[in-house]
Amino acid sequence: MGVLTIKRLKYDLILIILLIVFSIIFLLNSFYGLEMRAEDALFQHEKPLSDNIRIIGIDTKSLTEMGAFNTWTRADMADLITVLNQDEETRPAVIGVDIMYFGETDETADSYLAYAAGEYGNVVTASLVNFDSKVEEDDKGNFYLNNSHISKYEEPFDELKNNTVQGHVNTVLSKDGLVRDSIQKIDVDGEEVNSFAYEVYKKYKEFLGDNAYEVKDDTWHIAYSGKPGSFYDGYSFVDILDGNIDLSNFAGKIVLVGPYTTGLSDDYSTPIDYDTKMFGVEIHANVINALLNEDFKTYAPLPVQLILMIITLIVLYIVFYKLKIKQSLPILIISIALYLGVAYLAYQGGHILRVIYLPAFLVLLYVIILAIKYIATLIEKKKVEGTFKRYVAPQVVEQIMNTGMDKIELGGKNVDIAVLFVDIRGFTPLSEALKPEEVVEVLNEYFDLITGCIFKNGGTLDKYIGDAAMAIFNAPVEVEDYTYKAVQTAIDIVKGAKDLEEKLYARFNKKVSFGVGVNKGEAVVGNIGTAARMDYTAIGNTVNTAARLEANAKAGHVLISDVVYNEVKDRIKAESIGNIPLKGKSEEIEVFDVILE
Repeated sequence: MGVLTIKRLKYDLILIILLIVFSIIFLLNSFYGLEMRAEDALFQHEKPLSDNIRIIGIDTKSLTEMGAFNTWTRADMADLITVLNQDEETRPAVIGVDIMYFGETDETADSYLAYAAGEYGNVVTASLVNFDSKVEEDDKGNFYLNNSHISKYEEPFDELKNNTVQGHVNTVLSKDGLVRDSIQKIDVDGEEVNSFAYEVYKKYKEFLGDNAYEVKDDTWHIAYSGKPGSFYDGYSFVDILDGNIDLSNFAGKIVLVGPYTTGLSDDYSTPIDYDTKMFGVEIHANVINALLNEDFKTYAPLPVQLILMIITLIVLYIVFYKLKIKQSLPILIISIALYLGVAYLAYQGGHILRVIYLPAFLVLLYVIILAIKYIATLIEKKKVEGTFKRYVAPQVVEQIMNTGMDKIELGGKNVDIAVLFVDIRGFTPLSEALKPEEVVEVLNEYFDLITGCIFKNGGTLDKYIGDAAMAIFNAPVEVEDYTYKAVQTAIDIVKGAKDLEEKLYARFNKKVSFGVGVNKGEAVVGNIGTAARMDYTAIGNTVNTAARLEANAKAGHVLISDVVYNEVKDRIKAESIGNIPLKGKSEEIEVFDVILE
């Protein structure tokens, strides 16, 4: 199995694990709170309100003038219904009374309310389903009601019930305590009981001579049109009774009557405004507004969502895998924006897609691949660097790695350096007596010694030249006290060769050793050659002189120039061997032979 295949399998395994984790988290809706907040931010916005909905509030003013609500009689509501219906020209299309009138109280007041509500046939009253336990939520995020949980169904007293249409006013809170869903219908002993809002809407459609839209889902997500207070125009219960309101405002309209003050404990948090609670009667107004617009929101089937999201993750995994990170980032951003756009359009069409899971895992997928590629690049860089350092000086390798291959250009600059040449003495007769593989083995041992000494003292191994080697100090990076370190390298090489000489003599009965030359001065240092093949090296008179010194050095000796000697004479011992002519040089220079201790 090839390296590429193994590498790809590792990536694929990561994808499979990620998809499994994604599926579990998605199906469990593990980040419910974040998901709901994201959906609210994307979907819940104010929209045009129907002009056909009016709210009459049992507000603070009404309670102040009429007394605490528990002191009111049912005759008060009967008076309101009578006033609203007194003129056929201003009569509302439907009056929804969001007050629960269960059981009988005062016979006269009860009969009056029943009569007023039934006289004009336009009143909807409230019923309530009591449950033994909480309303449950399915894996789609929708709420459902199990019949076995119903403990009691409360309806208006019989006379009122017979004269009106009823709808349940049950409100269900989501896990985060907000009213997000409308319970369309509840099965009570085999009979479907529609919501209060739906019965109001249905009666309004009858008034218009239209058929009401049949909602098939038991629950549906409320697309709020207005924030708290949006539907309320300040129509107070007491002002209607006192005749302070022009009744033409209600002609042919939907009129909802209910608590509109915090003292009556009928206010709830909603996803369209977390900070301000909305009264129950206004939640009904939002539900009716959605019904009028036939704007029903339900979650798209989870399996369908999951399959489409998994396909998206796989496709973008392939894209991220093949493209460079910089190319992948715009695709990631565009993909997330595109998905959110699709989710928004789907919502407008009545289908809710979960918002955060796919974008979050796309980002996670991108980060994982980014991390893997980064780690893989570091590993590969280390491998290349390690291999490269076997052939090129570590300093040169570091420069290449730091600047990048594309930054390396032909050219050089004048630098003060020390140059060391070393050559094996007696290698030619040795190579004639040995097998080729033995010759290579000997060379490798000697070059290993040479390279180790050069690197230990901060030098740069420039090149191998047959059985010789060249090193420079103070380039490409500056080296403190580089002249002394060059001489010390030469001493280390000659001393270290003694052990190798004994080992070689034991094996082949032949001796070889090193001759070394060191010079210092200005030289041109840089990348020399062509764009296709260049060599980092040093050229110039300083280099040539060092080579001539090495050529004149006897086996086991280190020759240095007078310039080198004058700089390091306080730290080494050396004796002058006089001025000697150097091959190719017009002038003689004084040369010193380093005394090894």
